[in-house]
Amino acid sequence: MDNVITNIRIRGIDTSSTDCIYEVLLDNGDIILVSTVIEYISLGIDFYFRDHFGQLFLVSDSHPIYKDSYIYSESVYEEVDSLLLLPTF
Repeated sequence: MDNVITNIRIRGIDTSSTDCIYEVLLDNGDIILVSTVIEYISLGIDFYFRDHFGQLFLVSDSHPIYKDSYIYSESVYEEVDSLLLLPTF
């Protein structure tokens, strides 16, 4: 499967929301900006990540009016978005 996010790079100290993620590391070794991931998602290219149980989740994008676009996971069983639980690099 292509485009599986394995690690995240965050900015700032507030990591309570996925809008702090600005780069991702894919399982093929590519490092890409979240803005690029968002562009790819809008073109219909899917991105995924595995949680700590090994379950695969789809990554979605959000385009709020009041702040920059960001990515988030569609996992529903955690209070904190599971993307934030990925290792940082």
